[in-house]
Amino acid sequence: MSDSRHVTILDPMRGVAALAVVIFHYLGSILPTLRPNGVEHIVEYGKMGVQVFFVISGFVIPYAMQRGGYVWSDLGRFMLRRFVRIGPPAYIAALAVIAFHLLAIMINGRPVDGDPFPGFGFTAVFANLTFTAEYFGTGWYNFVYWSLTTEFEYYLVLALVFPLIAVGSPNWRVALIMAGMILLTWAPGPSFFHYAVYFVLGILVFLWRETSTDHRLLLFLGLAACLAGISQGWSTPIAVSLVAALIIASGTPFRTGPTDLLGDISYSLYITHVPVAYFAETVIKRVTDLHTTAGGKAVLFILYLTLALAVAALFRRVVEKPFLHLSKRIKARRIVPNGPA
Repeated sequence: MSDSRHVTILDPMRGVAALAVVIFHYLGSILPTLRPNGVEHIVEYGKMGVQVFFVISGFVIPYAMQRGGYVWSDLGRFMLRRFVRIGPPAYIAALAVIAFHLLAIMINGRPVDGDPFPGFGFTAVFANLTFTAEYFGTGWYNFVYWSLTTEFEYYLVLALVFPLIAVGSPNWRVALIMAGMILLTWAPGPSFFHYAVYFVLGILVFLWRETSTDHRLLLFLGLAACLAGISQGWSTPIAVSLVAALIIASGTPFRTGPTDLLGDISYSLYITHVPVAYFAETVIKRVTDLHTTAGGKAVLFILYLTLALAVAALFRRVVEKPFLHLSKRIKARRIVPNGPA
């Protein structure tokens, strides 16, 4: 930790996780000109960067809540702060995808292949604005936003249960709450239920590092979370997520300039890399035939990735940061000495 508030390893982890997702999408999912290629079966593991994000959120959100002195009466401010931080930048990035779909319809008479356009009906607009598309049976303007649904559901669940597991909570209550979250793995319902065990791993790291909860109990709960995930056939994602949790738990101060930069732009990269890819491929494949050879595909991948990083850095500075600063101005009801700004 560089100071009493910031866990430095989280920045490299966020950056690597976001980059892994981008590489998976570019080489293994959304860009026809880069497929087929010889690494699709390898880059497929990059999609597990999303589970790593969930583990990080599992740790960092209760960590910030603890240091901010969160209580139930802060729930509204907490949710508003998270929304201001995440929502407006996502809306702005989605506009680029909408513009691309409209251009595709104008030019080709149809939306992007494999990514149907949900249109501008009330249901589609409302569902995308509220990150609830999966519950209304409509599509996403930017398909990666499914994970934001899960994040917001997690924020709400944690806002409701956090005072029950905060510093000073008895072991039996922590065990009950965490066991309940693990059991959600088998329950039908919100997206968060399906991914609850990944958040639980992060929460357990928070409890290990920041509270006096019995470590044997936390180890048992961690094992239970892993077994719950494995029972659903998620052995590899659970293994990756467990490694992520252990890295955070270790307290390592590891950081490098490149990974810090990636961490800084990770959210912007995540929400902008899809429209960047769509626009770049549409233009480039019309002016070059590089995509017809393996070497050419490698050149195009590097070009697309470089462009995605550059756009993310610009988006971070121009769009994301202002809303980040705005979210920090939404203070909790009580000011706790030495709490985070």
